[in-house]
Amino acid sequence: MIELEKLAEAALDGVKKSGVKDALVSVSRGESVGVEIRKNTIYTADYSLDSGMRIRAIWRGGTGYASGNPRDAEEAYALGKKAAELARASQPDKDFRGLPGPAPARGKPRGIYDAGLLKLTAPELVRACRRAVEEARQVDGDITVVSGGAGRYYSESLLMTTTGAVASEKWTSAGMGIMAVLRRGGETGYFYDGRGGRRWGDLRWAGLGRYAARKARSYLGAKKLETRRVDLVLSPRSAQGIVSSLCDAANAEDIQRNRNFLVDRLGKRVASRAITVSDEPFMAGAYGTGTYDGEGVPHKPMLVVKNGVLKSLFHNSYTAGKAGCVSTGHASGLGMGISATNLVLKKGGLTRREMIKSVKEGIFIEGGGLDPNSSSGDISATIDFGRRIQNGTLTHPIKNAVVGTTIFELLASIDVVSSDVQVEAGLPMPAICCRNILVAGGGGS
Repeated sequence: MIELEKLAEAALDGVKKSGVKDALVSVSRGESVGVEIRKNTIYTADYSLDSGMRIRAIWRGGTGYASGNPRDAEEAYALGKKAAELARASQPDKDFRGLPGPAPARGKPRGIYDAGLLKLTAPELVRACRRAVEEARQVDGDITVVSGGAGRYYSESLLMTTTGAVASEKWTSAGMGIMAVLRRGGETGYFYDGRGGRRWGDLRWAGLGRYAARKARSYLGAKKLETRRVDLVLSPRSAQGIVSSLCDAANAEDIQRNRNFLVDRLGKRVASRAITVSDEPFMAGAYGTGTYDGEGVPHKPMLVVKNGVLKSLFHNSYTAGKAGCVSTGHASGLGMGISATNLVLKKGGLTRREMIKSVKEGIFIEGGGLDPNSSSGDISATIDFGRRIQNGTLTHPIKNAVVGTTIFELLASIDVVSSDVQVEAGLPMPAICCRNILVAGGGGS
C-alpha cells in the first residue's frame, strides 16, 4: 500500500496548497478476469489491470470532483489542484458542516479476501463455463445457454482525508451466472441462476448449469391466472429484494429532499410485526462487509426496522449535519452517496415448506423483484418466475401475472418469515409470506 499512500498524500497536498482545506481521496488498483457465454459457446475471455484515483474537494460546501489514473506523485498533485479549482468554482452549500475526523475501527471484517481466488485463471474460468454448458445440455439437448459467464476480481484501495482519516481495504470475489432457455412446441421456458462469493469455498459452481436447465424446463406449460387476491410466498432472493427496497428508501438524503415513500415515517410502523431488519457490516464473506465507509467513518451494526417500526435512517456526514446527528457510517462515493452494508432479515418460526403448506390459493415467486416506485411506493411488477400454490402444493408455472399493490400494503401483509435461510456469499436470506395481495392474471383458472 506504500505506493497508494504516496499518491494519496500528493493529491491531498495539491488540494491544500490550493487553499482548500476539506478533501477526500480514494486510490485503488486491482485486476479482473472474465469469460462470457453466448449461445452455448465461449464468446470472449479477457483480463484487465485496473487502477485509478478519485478526489472530492470541498470549498464552503461546494464540491469539486476529479478522477484519473496518475502515474506518479506529480500527476496526483496536479489532479488534486484540479479538484480544488473546481470546488472554488462550485455553488457554496451552507448545510455542509465539515468532514469527519479519524476514529478507531469498531469491528474487523472477515472472509473478504482469499489469496486462493487469485490463482483462478482465465483458462480455468473457460473450463468452468464449458462444464456449465455441458451440464445444461445433458439435461435436455434442446437447451440453449443464451447468455452467462464467470469472472474473478481483486482490488485494494486506500482512502485518505484532510482531517486525518485513513482507511484501507483489500478484497476478492468471483461469480458465475447462467441463463438457460428451452423452446418446445411453441412454448418457452427459461431460468437464470447465479452463484458467487469472496472465498473459494463460497463458489459452489458445480451443478449450476444442470440446475438452471432443469428450472427452465420446469417453466414450460405456464398458464394464465384469473385476476384475484392471493397469498404470495417470496423466495429468499425475492424477499431480500423487498428488504433492500425498504432500506434503500431509508436513505436520509432522499428523505431530506422529500423524494421517497419513507418521508415522515421515522419512528412509525412501516411493516408488520414480523419484520425486523438490521444492517450488519462485519458478516464473514458478505459483499457489503468492510471496516469503514466512503468517508472513513467506522462501520457499526445498526437496527433499521424493529417489529415493523422504522428505527433508523442511513446517514453520511452531510445528511447527519443537516439532521443534527452523527453519521451512521454509510457514506458511499467519497460521501456523495449513501448505502447499506449487509441487510439481514430476522428469521421467523416456519420453514419455507411449512409456509407453502399454509397457503390455500397463492403463488410462489421463485425469482424476480417486486420493486416499488421510489417516490410513491406503488408496485406494479410482472412475476417472472412463479408457480401456483393450490391447497398447500406447488402446481403449474404461471405467466402474464402482475402484482398490483403498494410497498406498505405488501409489508403490512407479511405474517411470517421463514426459519430456514438461503446463504449466498455469507448473507443469510429467509423467505416471507404475504397474505391477500392483488394479482392481475388475464386468464381463467
